[in-house]
Amino acid sequence: WFSGPRSKPIPSPQPTYNAPPQPIKREYTVTVPKWQSMNSTLPIEGGTPGLLEGRWISMGKSAGIQGAMDDALISFQLLGPNNEVIQKLPNHPVSGNFSVRFANPGNLTFVFDITRIIFASDRTVKIEATFHPD
Repeated sequence: WFSGPRSKPIPSPQPTYNAPPQPIKREYTVTVPKWQSMNSTLPIEGGTPGLLEGRWISMGKSAGIQGAMDDALISFQLLGPNNEVIQKLPNHPVSGNFSVRFANPGNLTFVFDITRIIFASDRTVKIEATFHPD
């Protein structure tokens, strides 16, 4: 037992403790029409700096697309907020990983290219990305 004068209630620690920011996961699929190059933009919103990481995979034959003989693209580029090339994969890539640090809001642009005549079918590209705020 404790005996003494009543004191003020102990304040909750909530105002002084903030949970770490939660990762933001995104997943989407784009279709690249045959004999074309397609740009797909992923906006990084909010004022929080952080790390965006993820992967993409191209599917043609594996997706059952009529006329597709394989899953390859002609090439792939990843462009940063100022259209600078962050990553470039020539020579028929099928998939890729990316990891980009953002100090400010901006956009990433994925460039999927199947412009050569040997690629006479569409490609489906699945992109998975997770933004980890600092």
